[in-house]
Amino acid sequence: MWKPDAVPGVLNVLSIIYAGASALGAWMAIRETRLDRKERSKPLLFIDFPMTPDHETFVVLTNAGGGVARDIRVEFQPSPVDLHGKRLSELSLFREPIRYLLPGEDRQHFFQVSHKLLDSKDPVLFTVKVECKDDEGTQHRWEYSVDLREWKDITGPRRTVAQQLDVLNKHLEDLAKALAEKK
Repeated sequence: MWKPDAVPGVLNVLSIIYAGASALGAWMAIRETRLDRKERSKPLLFIDFPMTPDHETFVVLTNAGGGVARDIRVEFQPSPVDLHGKRLSELSLFREPIRYLLPGEDRQHFFQVSHKLLDSKDPVLFTVKVECKDDEGTQHRWEYSVDLREWKDITGPRRTVAQQLDVLNKHLEDLAKALAEKK
């Protein structure tokens, strides 16, 4: 049977349950926010081999994360060879650890001209292992499989006549400057 005197007690119990559920929800939201902030403040290193319209290929190491990457090591297996016949793993950029990369920062090296790379006997299939530490000293590792054969039948975007003339003009200006300095 229903007793009107029980209403305040039931309301109190419901209020306590609601307050407990609200506190639990707030605690979970704060916990998720902390985890999200921690995740966004980690470094995230990518290595890429972009090709320019002139078929120049670069090796680019980028920190796309939100935190500083420290003591960065890059290992190539097997190591590809650059335009000068030097293995990437022997270059100072990759031989010693890179001290740090800020968020959004990168390091680039002119690697190859794509048609020479693909016509040579040097590796075009390789694995790149990248590792670093974050500001808290936590180690992070990534492994990328690279297959440069995909470029074999690709022709890069052509420069417009205006772009080609701009490049030619720049070279002529550099030549004129060098000649003027020799006088």
